[in-house]
Amino acid sequence: MEEKTYAFYRQLAQFDIDGRPPRKSNQRQLVTRGRGGKPMFIKSKAAREYMSNFSEKIPVKFKQKWGSLKDDLRVDIHVWYPDRRSDLSIELILDCLEKAEVIKNDRYIREQHVYGHVDKENPRISITLFQKLKIKHEV
Repeated sequence: MEEKTYAFYRQLAQFDIDGRPPRKSNQRQLVTRGRGGKPMFIKSKAAREYMSNFSEKIPVKFKQKWGSLKDDLRVDIHVWYPDRRSDLSIELILDCLEKAEVIKNDRYIREQHVYGHVDKENPRISITLFQKLKIKHEV
């Protein structure tokens, strides 16, 4: 008998966040830490404000800190930008999911499906989070 492993996905959460996410890669600010401190880069004010607002918009029932070393996650993200000039970047969105306690750590997301759209009147993101289930079957 041979054993095969099949992967299935269980939906954990689905929600929308209004507004255009700032790009993490281009939203850095150089600061110095303490007196005579070491220079370092932090998220820009716009990125920090977006992260704070993001957390407030997520329903409490989805703040479950999903994911672990043995519990892989998949995320499907649809981003509606007001125009086609924006890069399709989700690093900040993943950081937001972690800060909002939807996931324990963004490293547990092992599969990403990202889609870009244009909606000039209503920029937003739609996030669906899945848990990967592995089922072994003898054939």
